[in-house]
Amino acid sequence: MPELIIEAICPGVTTVRINRPEKRNACNRAVWQGIADAVNRLAQRDDTRAVILTGTGEHFCAGDDIVAYNASKSSPSAAQQHRDAIDAAYKALLDAPFPVLAAIRGACVGGAVSLAMCCDFRIAHTSARLSIPAAKLSLVYPTAHVQRLVHLVGLSAARRWLYTAEFVHAQRATHAGFFDLMTDGDAVEAALVFAGPMLDKAPLSLIGSKMQLNAISTDTLGDVRAAVDAQIATIENSEDYREAVRSFRAKSMPRFTGR
Repeated sequence: MPELIIEAICPGVTTVRINRPEKRNACNRAVWQGIADAVNRLAQRDDTRAVILTGTGEHFCAGDDIVAYNASKSSPSAAQQHRDAIDAAYKALLDAPFPVLAAIRGACVGGAVSLAMCCDFRIAHTSARLSIPAAKLSLVYPTAHVQRLVHLVGLSAARRWLYTAEFVHAQRATHAGFFDLMTDGDAVEAALVFAGPMLDKAPLSLIGSKMQLNAISTDTLGDVRAAVDAQIATIENSEDYREAVRSFRAKSMPRFTGR
């Protein structure tokens, strides 16, 4: 069986599913790179409206496959390729020109927490539990991901989660703001329902908003202001904007194409 399964579940929506249940879906280099490649391919398609990232079986993802990473450290170039694949997965999710939702059940640990935070939304099954075990491993969590964590749950909760490396269960994490929704049903189905109101909205508008919000979450808005301004100019001259004006006048529903 492939270690990453890509499946269209309805028009415009695709699931990217980590398929290593025997490892609690811990990601080796191939899976990290596979996530990046899959999302980047979907970004090239005009009909992609949302992606749902999830895992096979009882767990979302146990983070990086430490055994695979330690094996790669015998070669400096292999270790760097492993780190590059992780970064590529995060970047693909952040840069995706559509909403990305993480559907999470069971364990969400370490690098999987970063994966989830690079998504636009996080939907939790009641079994979900997350942990950032850096303090147990004598590591320091990457600064950009700490910034995202603080924006989601606040400074005090972020301190506790990082300092204790404790498992935080779904209800508490939802109350803190990490999860957008908690369900006792199927997390992927709940994510699809959650995404529903976004699927017919103007893709170019969502791209601009996502650029702004990602930059705000890492205090880098100044770095992308020119790109955001260019996106605004593109939208104002787009077919979709003309379609919005036409449908407003006709009192009909617009049909956006992302052009």
